Amino acid sequence: MAAGRNGRTVRDLRRANRTVVLQRLYFDGPLSRFELGPATGLSSGSVSNVVADLVAGDRAVRVGDGGRIRCPKCQWEPAKTDRWRCSPGCEHVWNTFETRGRCPGCDKQWTDTVCLRCHEWSRHDDWYCDGQG
Repeated sequence: MAAGRNGRTVRDLRRANRTVVLQRLYFDGPLSRFELGPATGLSSGSVSNVVADLVAGDRAVRVGDGGRIRCPKCQWEPAKTDRWRCSPGCEHVWNTFETRGRCPGCDKQWTDTVCLRCHEWSRHDDWYCDGQG
């Protein structure tokens, strides 16, 4: 890839944009694309490109489109402040639904998630509801 006037490639720019978006999501919690623009200083087009790449790569989940997240066994709905631990694993603590079950600490993909209320395990994908239930 050819470098621009400042020595940065398009790949470098995309990586920097991705980093700033992920930092805001990590520190501020779930944000809409509209909120990410002012929070990151990126254009709406740049934010849309980064978010689309994150969603396509299962690094982020679209919410707010009528879908809900809840335990398939007891119907408990976790808050964005709830946290799970990657154990056994790297022991990182995070909200598993912000990354669709992938630990940001070690990149382990969790296929099952334990409910913090009823303590039952369910397939992670079964927690995502379409808003019809």
